[in-house]
Amino acid sequence: MSFFSRPDLSDLQFKQLADSELHLSGTTYFIKTDGLQIADGSGNTIPIVGTGATDGFVLTYYDGSITLQASSASGGTTIFDTHRPTTRSGVPVVNVSGACTINNFLEGYFFPAVPPSSSLSVASGGNDREFGDSTYGNLCYDATRNTNQLCSAGVDTNADGSYDCFPITTPITGSCNGIYAYSFPGTCAAPATSGASQNSASYGMCVSTTASEVSCSSAGITWRNKKFYFLSSTLYAAVDALTLQGIANGLIGAQAVLSTSKSANLSLTFSNEFFYYMYPTTFGTPSFTVNGLPNNAWGNAGTGTLFKIAYTNSNTYLNEYYVARSDSRITGTFTIAIT
Repeated sequence: MSFFSRPDLSDLQFKQLADSELHLSGTTYFIKTDGLQIADGSGNTIPIVGTGATDGFVLTYYDGSITLQASSASGGTTIFDTHRPTTRSGVPVVNVSGACTINNFLEGYFFPAVPPSSSLSVASGGNDREFGDSTYGNLCYDATRNTNQLCSAGVDTNADGSYDCFPITTPITGSCNGIYAYSFPGTCAAPATSGASQNSASYGMCVSTTASEVSCSSAGITWRNKKFYFLSSTLYAAVDALTLQGIANGLIGAQAVLSTSKSANLSLTFSNEFFYYMYPTTFGTPSFTVNGLPNNAWGNAGTGTLFKIAYTNSNTYLNEYYVARSDSRITGTFTIAIT
């Protein structure tokens, strides 16, 4: 059996000459908590302490020793307080928060993350409709990544307030867009009673990132009744309901507009013609101001210039309408205010 002596490597037993080299080829441990000490060139020693290791920390000369410090403390600086908002005049208030590192400060202050953006639109079928229009079509959605990865997205395609389609369910590296078919309750387009002035179907989407940023968007379809005006030399009455219906359904542009109010301001030129105004009775009876003066002869049920008809629009939706007209044929340019 061989025996080996274990010499004391203190200065008493072991000395290395100044111009010699010592190669430690194995693993060397410094067990003392104050670590290894090195000379600073002035006869003083500087301890190197590696205890209490923290992920991301580096060895830094700080306050008389070389110890593990946050990287923002390197180079002789102090630790940056990321939870302190800016206080200099003219600098936007930014509270970086998070880890006390230079990297986090630079990212949060100079290059803050841009949240995602989203958009949703009714791609076909139209946003503004007349009652009775039950056309279906597509929704167009877009989820755009800016800084952090998109990780989820949901789209409501049936206007019930909950998401039923999910174009993103796991993190993706880019952006996402596409179309989904939409639907809505039948009562939106054709309410059971004719007294409704407006119905809506609302669709929504939300997209989120791996950093819990969220962007939500919405789109909708609105149904209303149309109101109409036209000029004619013919005197129409309630018995002419079908004729008036045909005239109204053939009008376009400014003469036939979706509305929830009977109010209007018009400037029209007549040539020995009556003025006719048609709208749902739920809007109430009208008041006319003609060329700046109240005119009680127009739209007056007592004199026969205001009457009701059953009106079926071009989408086969039935409603009750008022027909208001002038009391006589007129010629010239008139300004007409209806309230």
